[in-house]
Amino acid sequence: MRIELDNKQQPIQVIQITDTHLGDQPGEPLLGMDTDQSLGHVLDLIRKERKPADLMLATGDISNCGSVASYQRFHQLTQHLAPRALWLPGNHDSLPAMQQAMAGAEELNRCAEVGDWQIVMLDSTTPGEVGGNFSADELAFLRQTLQDSTASHVLICLHHHPVIIGCDWLDQQQVANADDFFAIIDEFDSVRGLLWGHIHQPIDQQRKGV
Repeated sequence: MRIELDNKQQPIQVIQITDTHLGDQPGEPLLGMDTDQSLGHVLDLIRKERKPADLMLATGDISNCGSVASYQRFHQLTQHLAPRALWLPGNHDSLPAMQQAMAGAEELNRCAEVGDWQIVMLDSTTPGEVGGNFSADELAFLRQTLQDSTASHVLICLHHHPVIIGCDWLDQQQVANADDFFAIIDEFDSVRGLLWGHIHQPIDQQRKGV
């Protein structure tokens, strides 16, 4: 997928939305929290503070129950944020339900070219498991995509954290085969950034220039 920019001289503006944990119906509580209301607050803040965005990235746990209705509602609530969007699944999501809700939509594309950048959306989930792990097929997809890429820069998105973040219980859920993942991206100087969700907190690290 190719995303054309209105102004190619300006930095690419990206919005990340992650871990919205929407229920099947609006207002369903999660640990006492109305996640629709929480998302509404985030959307209000974006409207007030952001510049016009080129792309919205949804990095998993869009739904807490994996229902078709929750994905349809997320799309309705967020489609105004940017002219284009890409989604990937988290451990609470159901990829079949996501595909049913967004049948034929570009949101489920695995790759997009934006200016001099390529965005790669990876699936770090294992059915029935909370923690992250890349299947052999997913790692092969990543390697082939990077080999085929002609972009100057690559941003890789996933749900689970591939690095230690310093929180004991969350670090038990990091990508189990992160070493295999990093062995691949270390081969490609074009990889300039990684973006993930899952941990419900901000973190900013640098590893080998990425």
